[in-house]
Amino acid sequence: MFGSALVINACNVPENKFIVKIGDAELTETVVDSALRTDMRLQDGARQDYVQNWIKSESLYQKAIREGYDKDPVYQRQVENMRRELLIQSFIENEIEKSVTITPKELEDYYAQNRNSFVYPEDHVKIQYFLTLDKVRSRKMASEFLAMSRLRKKDFMELVSQAAADSDIVGASDFQTRNQFEDRVAKQVFLKNATDEIIGPILTRHGYYSFWYVVEIRPKGTYKPFSEVSLEIESRLKVIKRKQKTKELIDKTRQEMNIDYRHGE
Repeated sequence: MFGSALVINACNVPENKFIVKIGDAELTETVVDSALRTDMRLQDGARQDYVQNWIKSESLYQKAIREGYDKDPVYQRQVENMRRELLIQSFIENEIEKSVTITPKELEDYYAQNRNSFVYPEDHVKIQYFLTLDKVRSRKMASEFLAMSRLRKKDFMELVSQAAADSDIVGASDFQTRNQFEDRVAKQVFLKNATDEIIGPILTRHGYYSFWYVVEIRPKGTYKPFSEVSLEIESRLKVIKRKQKTKELIDKTRQEMNIDYRHGE
């Protein structure tokens, strides 16, 4: 049964009607939509896969029930253990999540006390770039850049955006490492005196004449700014606080329970 093809057209199935039914079990459009990410809901392939997987799973499940596997004592113990663990985990998460909050001061204090764990392990550079296949245009722009003052070079993105043709590539990157550039480019943009300079044209292995404006260089060992690591710090502090709150909750709960030990234990 579940090896056969089933073509689903979401537009033709009302949400309150089933797509496929096995015994009393029904799979509806509403269930499929809730299970799939928003960007996957209109993809026929994703919906087909979900439906076919549901058919396989539900068929095996009903067959196992029919054969009496749900009455097996080992299975029942496993289900009970899983039920207990899920309930305990749900209780802990709901109880401690309400009390786990991180203040701005806690973030700043953690950063100040642990700055050595927030350093760049290698040189990083932040750049803007312009790439063109037109050799003539690259020569013309090289001449214009050469004649510019250092202050004017800060307008690199505005200048290249105005001059770029449809086939050219204009962009900017966040901080990157040497291995993210071609060797011939890395040798130039990572020079200590390259900041605020326009470098190029450098011919890339893909045939582009490239220009690079070095916005900032952060050498190996430089501390990462607080703004870049605040989310990471928040995650770290939440882990620490959850562990503390979990221990406190367990201790408090033990005190509330009437625990009887057998004599001698």
